[in-house]
Amino acid sequence: ALVPSSGEERGLVSLPAEPNALSMLQSTLPFVQGLHSRGSGIVIAQIRKKSEEDAPKAIDYLLTNFRTKLVIVTDEDVDISNPDEVDWALTTRVRPDRDVIIKTGLPTGSTDPSASGHERLSDFATLVGKTSKMGIDATKPLDELERFEKIDFPAKVKEKISAMMQRYL
Repeated sequence: ALVPSSGEERGLVSLPAEPNALSMLQSTLPFVQGLHSRGSGIVIAQIRKKSEEDAPKAIDYLLTNFRTKLVIVTDEDVDISNPDEVDWALTTRVRPDRDVIIKTGLPTGSTDPSASGHERLSDFATLVGKTSKMGIDATKPLDELERFEKIDFPAKVKEKISAMMQRYL
């Protein structure tokens, strides 16, 4: 038995599927650089943004998967496998009135208790319902790139700290 939205699901279903999903996605949306699933209906996509329409295109495409409930799109400078970096992008780059997209009436799996109107697909094995889904554009606006850059210590300071730490470790 597989427990939906558990660590099992991430390890047995989502993780092995990511390379194939990324390859298929890139054939349609070549600006997508990375894909990470948290295994609970949350998908994070990393893009090389050239247009303000790139993030909404990725969101629309990814929300059509019935297992996906929330899509977060980030820039290349965010490690999408690190929840702290994704949270940082959400809290520093998202303007909810502009960057949150809500879609209604989209397909979802039978394990989603928020779904309604379940129907069996033609293969008689898959039960699909309808629900609302959300996409969040956590990318930098192209006309304000420098305003949204990560703040970090200068490289020389990092090197000095690293050398000091080596003495104590």
